Amino acid sequence: MTLYDIFMLPLEQIALKRIRKELLAKAYGNVLEIGYGTGVNFKHYHPTEIEHIYALDKKIHLLNARKMKYTVELFEGSAEELPFEDETFDTVVETLVFCNVEDVKESIAEIWRVLKPGGIFIFIDHAKPEKKQLVSIFESFNGLWHDMAGGCNLLNESHKEIEKSEFFLVERGKSNNGVLQWGIGRKT
Repeated sequence: MTLYDIFMLPLEQIALKRIRKELLAKAYGNVLEIGYGTGVNFKHYHPTEIEHIYALDKKIHLLNARKMKYTVELFEGSAEELPFEDETFDTVVETLVFCNVEDVKESIAEIWRVLKPGGIFIFIDHAKPEKKQLVSIFESFNGLWHDMAGGCNLLNESHKEIEKSEFFLVERGKSNNGVLQWGIGRKT
């Protein structure tokens, strides 16, 4: 378990686990997961709905295959340049990744490109808080967190880019303070 995992554990137990379980149950068909990290999402997919999972990250991470109920094929790459053909996937999943990419707009465009018409984009991201008092705290810790969490930006506002994109948002949610933002977009 990494320092990042230890720090995220309370947030995982309080909110993320429930959100992951609810959203990832809706994944189906050929699934692309961007930024799979330690594989925390894999236990939340419904194996009867999944044909195959393609998992992409900046570098390949070894996963404990004994805990998985299906085959996961690992790829190295970035969200801004997905190494897949157009209209390949039924579902694309991104959880807590957009805070760490250089070009969120390009990443969203790539997700659109690789999704089949009618496919869904499932996302969960942390965001710049809506309350000014929390913004100050996040600003003061952003540099340290950026270094500790491999480039993560606590002041991320990728949800605004998703809202402006071509995706039709069929589901949308956020925590009380706006720090967590999630939803499902459909490619029409």
